[in-house]
Amino acid sequence: MHSRRSGRHDVSYTQYKTIRKLRSSYSSHVRAVPQTNVNQLSLVDQKGQYVRLTMDKCGSLWFVRYMVGLKSRMGNVWKPNKGLLHKLLLLMIHKAKQRITEAEVWEGRHKWTIFTSYIVLTDVVALRGNESLMLELSGLNEQLKVERSDICMIVLYGKLKGEEQCREHQIPCVNKTRSGLNIKYTIYRLVQMKKGLGLTSRPVISDSKTFLLPASDLDTMVHELLIELYEIDNSIFPPTVTATEGIIQSYRVNRTLCRTANTRALDENVDSEDINLLSKWKQKDATGKRMRSQPMKHNYAQFDLLLQPFEGYTYQM
Repeated sequence: MHSRRSGRHDVSYTQYKTIRKLRSSYSSHVRAVPQTNVNQLSLVDQKGQYVRLTMDKCGSLWFVRYMVGLKSRMGNVWKPNKGLLHKLLLLMIHKAKQRITEAEVWEGRHKWTIFTSYIVLTDVVALRGNESLMLELSGLNEQLKVERSDICMIVLYGKLKGEEQCREHQIPCVNKTRSGLNIKYTIYRLVQMKKGLGLTSRPVISDSKTFLLPASDLDTMVHELLIELYEIDNSIFPPTVTATEGIIQSYRVNRTLCRTANTRALDENVDSEDINLLSKWKQKDATGKRMRSQPMKHNYAQFDLLLQPFEGYTYQM
């Protein structure tokens, strides 16, 4: 029944990857209601790991086979976020900077300063969209006090891909990239803007009331700039991207900036080991079981002392 609703990609049905979430929601509900937990029957192994028995209808053999067949019959419409041509990224950043200088009120300057900083810092170290929201003001303030002529530190606080706990992350970066992105000045301007609000801590990618900016707002700002650039010169966009609807469907901050950075790194022949170190790709062993996102040698390395791979990667951005 859920699949018959209008979807994002097709008005006649909702995709399998969306409707399967309803099964997960129903199963979670069944396992969490009080009636199920009054008399709980469990199996426990020698290591103390529990396996719980449940009356969930979604766990029946028939339903499991049904879901396999459903996936096969429905197929999948895959519309991934596209990366940007590096020239197009630089033009978008330039347009955002123009918005800062043209803003007549402080609120507008703050909004576009935060956005520009988000785009630049996300791209230069190939962060995923949600990871950039972890930019931490107190850490950036502390790093600006350290006298360094060659590098600066991008500071995040949270749980990055492949990790199991929240902690502070210090990512080394060149002061200025080969294409002219001034990272140190971007961080300094960002910190000074927040100081104007009397803030020295809390997440950086936030509005003037210190509420974290949702990805949808950042997407809207990206689309606004890209649509303006498309109207000026559509030759810098892929042929598959046409007009406003194509831009909105193809570009989102959650994946577009990470794809842009890694495409640029490959185009500039950055060493594959350096790319893997920054990107934290997930790995699998010979049996297909998921391993740590990085080799053990990376997990035991002190990243703020491991400068050469980060300098080589970020300089090419």
